[in-house]
Amino acid sequence: MSRDGSVVLQWGDEETVFRLRLGEWRRIQERCDAGPGEIYRRLVTVAMAMEKGFTLAQAAAVGMIGDWRVDDMREVIVQGLIGGGRSELEARALVQRRVDEVVDFKAHLALAFAIVRAGLGDVTDETVGEAKGAGSRRKPRSRKASSASQ
Repeated sequence: MSRDGSVVLQWGDEETVFRLRLGEWRRIQERCDAGPGEIYRRLVTVAMAMEKGFTLAQAAAVGMIGDWRVDDMREVIVQGLIGGGRSELEARALVQRRVDEVVDFKAHLALAFAIVRAGLGDVTDETVGEAKGAGSRRKPRSRKASSASQ
């Protein structure tokens, strides 16, 4: 994941770039009638259940199915592809072929949630305030040490 809202994920037989910027989030918001926080909230419960290895039936049985909607998942993938550099026509055709025609909600939900997390800057492999790739940081000097006055 990256701080620019992008993530590279295995999708089908290729690594694919997905990215959600402000424009893509606005289109998701318009089409799903929900903002980024609401989309995250709708997908997080079921995505966490999937990460624990639950089937959808098991997730439902323990109250972890959430209240996600098909378009929450679908539009996130479409807009993520567009933000990642695909044309709208190409993105919609890919989603038609790989999502609409393949009944694998578990995989589609996991993909959508990963895109949402990256799009919200939920970067787990970086320390807050640390530049990407920053290995060693110098110790900050005190005000007194950096002042020219006595």
